[in-house]
Amino acid sequence: MIKKIAICDFQSHVKTELDLHPGVNVLLGKTDSGKSAVLRALRWLTDNVPSGDGFRPQRSSIGDSRVSIVLADGTVVTRVRGDDTNSYSVDGMELKAFGRNVPKEVSDVVNMQDINWQGQLDPPFLITESPASAARMLNKIADLDIIDRSLKKVNTKVSRISSEIKLREEDLEEAKSGLSSFKGLDEADGLLTSLEAKEQEANKLRRDIDGLKACLKDITEQRLCLESIPDPTEPKRMIASMLKKHREAEQYTADIEELMELVADIEFLEGKLGDLTDEYQSKKQEFDDLMPNQCPLCKSEIDR
Repeated sequence: MIKKIAICDFQSHVKTELDLHPGVNVLLGKTDSGKSAVLRALRWLTDNVPSGDGFRPQRSSIGDSRVSIVLADGTVVTRVRGDDTNSYSVDGMELKAFGRNVPKEVSDVVNMQDINWQGQLDPPFLITESPASAARMLNKIADLDIIDRSLKKVNTKVSRISSEIKLREEDLEEAKSGLSSFKGLDEADGLLTSLEAKEQEANKLRRDIDGLKACLKDITEQRLCLESIPDPTEPKRMIASMLKKHREAEQYTADIEELMELVADIEFLEGKLGDLTDEYQSKKQEFDDLMPNQCPLCKSEIDR
């Protein structure tokens, strides 16, 4: 709360001091007596607008334009603009080189934003805003804008997970199509090498699936956290939206389970290939056992 305002050489004010009281304060005066200039001076201090020096009086003798406020805790904030001076100060600590912004030290102690200002010709507060804009503004006032930020993060994660699942499905389809090329015992050696590569891809898929499950768990925890936060604006719409996200997460879980089944199919084919390889080695051994060591015609050794 502001307890006192002091204005020097700002528009029509040469030296003005106003002691404010808790609650509503009313400025009374004739037209062009400087009532609006008080608000402009206060906003110049809190928002650093207007820029430039057009608010400085056009008199032959003029000092630095200066606006100071005293807060309820006794903190003094001052804004100064002169021919060679452009600065803020908080309890005597001078702040410079802030450009068109307001120094963080000033923003933290003043704690005023655009929502705190209502001009004479501005439309009624919130009346002309859309429902979504009004809800965001009320959330910000009540420090519930964490809901909007959390929903944005959830939507971003869901979109990323959907893209990853699609890529993994394409990889899985490519892996499945590659299995059809492994036919016949004559290609057993090449099949083993290729299957090892496919096994590595399957292991990568398992790791990716574990990562996706962790992301889904994170989304579920965020959903539970959001459900615990009261929403004073549109609770029914928010709950319906969260339930929809939960159903989508369940669908993603079902997709992951389907991926796990496909991985199990790959493992089954690996086992089947091992059996075929064993059978090939057995038949080859039987052939070697039946083949004589010498040619029955020329009696020469047979090179195996």
